[in-house]
Amino acid sequence: MQIILSFGILLSLSTDCRCGTRVGTTDNASVHGRATIQKFGFFLNLIDEIIPIAATHTYTFVSDDWYQEWLHSDEFSIKWHNGIIATELIEKAHLASITALLRAKRWTDATCLAYEKENFLSWAASFRGLLESAGDTVDSLLHIPITLALRHRDLARCLAGNEERGMVVAEETERHLDHFVHAGVHPV
Repeated sequence: MQIILSFGILLSLSTDCRCGTRVGTTDNASVHGRATIQKFGFFLNLIDEIIPIAATHTYTFVSDDWYQEWLHSDEFSIKWHNGIIATELIEKAHLASITALLRAKRWTDATCLAYEKENFLSWAASFRGLLESAGDTVDSLLHIPITLALRHRDLARCLAGNEERGMVVAEETERHLDHFVHAGVHPV
């Protein structure tokens, strides 16, 4: 969705963000701009509806210290370990997705507001922020849905507490999610 949002704005740069009309003209580009804004507006409205619901979700993550201690204790269980890894992977994917939507929405709002106020410097900075945010989202999250889809059976077994064939490892996927959510580089 990030790419759609970014290119939707790119296609309608000369279109008023709020009402979707082009100032002083009624040419084909104006009609195209209004259609783009209407399609684009649907996604922005959808984000407005998703965020309040998502904001009520409580994420649960195990502390690194507790995990390291538990890993070497008598209470350690491969089934429980795999359940923790699967749960945290899904929680991080959800958190990253919501973060991506919220960032896109805020950058889009800033870009449109700057356009409406005819503040070119602010518009350029906001638009650049939107494009960089879209790039970060694609770079970090592009493979997450496909990875979760390909491993859905394994994840389901882990979540049900039925996976004891070996310890699940999801370091690469977790690293991408952590990098995106924390907006920083984590050591490999």
